Order: sequence, then structure tokens, then C-alpha cells
Amino acid sequence: MRKTSVIPLSRLNDSERSMPIEIHQPRQSWADDFASLKRVILRAAPAGAAIHHIGSTAVPGLVAKDIIDIQVSVDALELVDRTAFEREGFESRSIVTDHCPPGLDLAESELRKLYFKSRGRPANIHVRERGRFNQRYPLLCRNFLRAHPTAAAA
Repeated sequence: MRKTSVIPLSRLNDSERSMPIEIHQPRQSWADDFASLKRVILRAAPAGAAIHHIGSTAVPGLVAKDIIDIQVSVDALELVDRTAFEREGFESRSIVTDHCPPGLDLAESELRKLYFKSRGRPANIHVRERGRFNQRYPLLCRNFLRAHPTAAAA
């Protein structure tokens, strides 16, 4: 099945702007791919980082783009060595904040992040500070959808 979605163009680079978005049926391999990527990310992440599978591929039974979204939770973004991530095959991108959900007025500090794309298996690496809104929100969404299959199916 192929669908296209609307994503703000300001969030995409030139090559991404021309790529169609393909939605895939759920795959068991997504969990395995996350586990493999996690082992690589651990070599680059600062001590004490928590690494979580987030996004649609982290919810069993959910259709998704074939891109693994990973969140790396750290105590401070300044502790992250970008060159270590690049050595492990992750390209640093210029995105430095998440969007603010409609109806909320959040300080920029609640939305700051570092962002990397995998040069190998398609993956997005979101590095966020522990306890910030943008670090908690994807985990809450993932956990809610895992616990409520009816909501995930909708």
C-alpha cells in the first residue's frame, strides 16, 4: 500500500522533498532492527544514556514508514559527542527543536534536541534531555498505543 502525507517542507531537505512516503504493514524485523541500531548507538552515546524505540515502528500491529525512530535520552545535550555519532554511521542534521503541539506554549528548552539520520538502515535518532516535554511525549504516546490496541488501530 502506498500513501502520501503532508509534512512541513521546512522540515525536509531537497532530496526528502521529492520522495514519496511509503506506508508498510507491520514487520517483526522492526524490533530486531532497533536492537541492532541500539548496540551501535550505545558506542556513541554518553554514559548513562537511555535508548528507546519510539514512533510507529515501535507499536506492534501498527502500519508505518520503514524508518526506525530512536530516542536517546541524556542528562544534557552538551554531553553528546556529535563526531562519535558520525563515526558510527549517523549523519548530524540541522534540526535543533521539535515542533510545539497545537494549544501548548512551551519554552524552547522543552523542545531542544539533536537529530541524526542513519547512513545505513533508515533510522532517525532523536537525542533529547531527560525530563523535558519532548523527551517524555514520544514515550507516553508509544506506551499508550501499546496498551490500547483499539486506539492504535484507529
